[in-house]
Amino acid sequence: MNQNRNRLVLLLIFFLFATPVVTATLMHTSWWPYQPDETVNRGLLVEPTQPLDYSVLAFGDGIAPPLGKWAVVYPLASPCLSPCMANVESLRQIHRATGRRQNMLAIVPLLAESEPSTAVDTLLEIYPAFYPALDGGGSVAGQLAQLGDRTPDGERIEGQAFLVDPSGNIMMRYAAGFDPRDLNKDLKRLLKWSAQDG
Repeated sequence: MNQNRNRLVLLLIFFLFATPVVTATLMHTSWWPYQPDETVNRGLLVEPTQPLDYSVLAFGDGIAPPLGKWAVVYPLASPCLSPCMANVESLRQIHRATGRRQNMLAIVPLLAESEPSTAVDTLLEIYPAFYPALDGGGSVAGQLAQLGDRTPDGERIEGQAFLVDPSGNIMMRYAAGFDPRDLNKDLKRLLKWSAQDG
């Protein structure tokens, strides 16, 4: 009787230690159907990151550059018609969706110098929490055009968004026609991580 019990205990100990080894081995074979994604972010990483110089941008009256904040920089099409305005509305909703972490995020609609001065006021009417910025010399738009998708002729493709970290580095981009939910998911994770880190 004791001999049978001892054998049973030994078998249980063997299975206890062998099961994780067998499972790990199976996960590295073609028999295991699940393959995790390589990355969890929805946007495309900018490698290497590049600093964005806020000092060359003219922000609206009384609006300081978003230093120390996460920022979504969205170069507006000129003129900003239906698809462009739909993205502006989506960015407003994304900012609202961050809830209590709204103060950690700035949405920066980027205007070309050819835009009328009333464009800043129009954006602030849509959402007073925007950080509208005028790219007077076009240097920031040019930098973003180099990082983003372009036409075969080298022209910037409208409708791309860029994520800037609190240190002012452009670290991620979202292609034209991006799903606002993807940007929202990335931001929620990054803002949560930043809040825990700070």
